[in-house]
Amino acid sequence: MLHPMELLPRPSNQRVAIAGEDRISELPDDVLVSILEKLGNTRQAVATSVLSRRWLHLPWRIRRPFLSIFQFLPRSARAGGEDGLKNLQQRDLDRAIPPFVRAAMAFLASPTATHCLALRFLLTDEEDDELVYAVRHLLLAAGAAADAGGGGTRRSSVQLDVRATADTTEAQMRDGARRRLLLTGLVARPRGLLITKLRLERLWLTAADVAAVLGACARLVHLTLHGCRAGRGEGAALAIDGAPELRELVVRGCGYRRVELRRAPKLVRLTLESWSSTTTTAPLRLAAAPCLREISLVNSCTRRSSQRFRLSELLASATNLDCLSLNFRNEEIWIQPEDSNRFVAAFGRLTTLSLCRIFDECDLLWTLYLLKAAPSLRKFSIGVQKHSCQYGGSEVKQRQILFPEKRNMFWIDFNFQHYHLAQLEICGFEANDKYMIFTRLIMEQAKNLKVVILSDEKTCDECDFQDDGTSSTGSSYPKNKEEKRLIQKQLTEGISSPVRVLVL
Repeated sequence: MLHPMELLPRPSNQRVAIAGEDRISELPDDVLVSILEKLGNTRQAVATSVLSRRWLHLPWRIRRPFLSIFQFLPRSARAGGEDGLKNLQQRDLDRAIPPFVRAAMAFLASPTATHCLALRFLLTDEEDDELVYAVRHLLLAAGAAADAGGGGTRRSSVQLDVRATADTTEAQMRDGARRRLLLTGLVARPRGLLITKLRLERLWLTAADVAAVLGACARLVHLTLHGCRAGRGEGAALAIDGAPELRELVVRGCGYRRVELRRAPKLVRLTLESWSSTTTTAPLRLAAAPCLREISLVNSCTRRSSQRFRLSELLASATNLDCLSLNFRNEEIWIQPEDSNRFVAAFGRLTTLSLCRIFDECDLLWTLYLLKAAPSLRKFSIGVQKHSCQYGGSEVKQRQILFPEKRNMFWIDFNFQHYHLAQLEICGFEANDKYMIFTRLIMEQAKNLKVVILSDEKTCDECDFQDDGTSSTGSSYPKNKEEKRLIQKQLTEGISSPVRVLVL
């Protein structure tokens, strides 16, 4: 018996009244469509169309249908989960292509197609010619559907997620570069097709490849590059030049030496995580990104990249910055303290600053130079990591080689007063002099501070650590109400302004 998704009933706009329907079926269309969207699996949502004629047209009205070829693989091939998929057999992928294409085509042909169709493809290290042709056919059909839609409410917007399987080697990435770039169908530029979101994972993409992608996707709004490579040694610089509609850029775990924003007039959010370990220059260069408001920088300082960067040089051109997040991943601090006057342009409008995963032994007073440099700051968050992430034996040895002994940060500059800071958060707080002196110092300097939120270490995005009260990290965080009240009393005693101290 075929799966209902493979039957792919023809979409219909007409509601069919059926005597004796259940109460759920009596709900309005918009409510039922909302229920189907909350399933989180478009293939399962389409399967409901066989329940009755009342449900026949509902799945095709899902506003953001998401189809992954992973959903069409045999159950045995899906055992490891989509993110950790390894040793995918080409025959399994070949069998999944026809129903996947039929499902996507059905959504594109729907007369109620006001949605944005999201498609995810998986690549093996073999020649995926059938998948290449299928994807190109899909995108050409999507462009034709958009042209046929005219100026009505119908639109054909596609989000593409192209990723190689987790066991793809760097050599395989390099050998399959041109084929996998062809897979996206971007160079073909189907008329009328709007590719608004693109994610490329574990692909070999040179600077010229990225330029071709941006040139072909003039309406691209979101671009994510994850685990991509571009060359050996120090790698290459990733240049974003000529992306007129791009609003969010995520570069995570790639081998690029530096990200250069040469021309991104509408870019609002930038995430740069784990840049090349051999880089000796600043990993980010901002040339023309006048709308950039949010920047997140995440990195581990390795033995080969122990140089500290001047934050003022990285952000010199970010004159409209509103939110900044720096994540040190429990390793050495990779920014260099400097004169706060250097940040006048970059930090003048900054309202939110987060310093995440500072290693436990590191002093905190150095962070005050950032507070001093941001006169408009309203929220200041600090996260300290006290536990040691748990890794496998081989990874532990690799980290011992890569990561040096952590150098502490000594930089004290608290000869200032702050008049806009309203909220201070410290995650990983402990009841000792280091944290108490630091918290009191900010409370005395921030004249309009409203609330201080203190909490213990809770979760870790590196090793899934969760402090449920049974883990032993040597923490001296207050455990009961009496200890928490004592902390509140010690922090607020002698403070003239009415500051609330919340010890969670």
